[in-house]
Amino acid sequence: LGTGAFSTVRQAMDIRNGRLLAVKELTADDHCDSKNAIQQELQLLMRLSHPHIVEWRDTQIDRSSIHIIMEYCAGGSLSSILDQMGSLTVGQV
Repeated sequence: LGTGAFSTVRQAMDIRNGRLLAVKELTADDHCDSKNAIQQELQLLMRLSHPHIVEWRDTQIDRSSIHIIMEYCAGGSLSSILDQMGSLTVGQV
């Protein structure tokens, strides 16, 4: 679905209920700044609860990466929408 400075986001499906999910795979090196950024993002996602913010579902950690499982939102990122449409009106937001 996309890539960023620390991560790649892929689409997945929850086999228990057939719902689509977004899985953000973060690879943190030993650099302190990247680990702090990942920790801050996780703490923020876990606390947020709002109908207009992507919902955190789970986190899985293995030896080489962290997987943040989130609700899937079709339609692309806000950045891609702004690239296509330019600015948005208050009604569009």
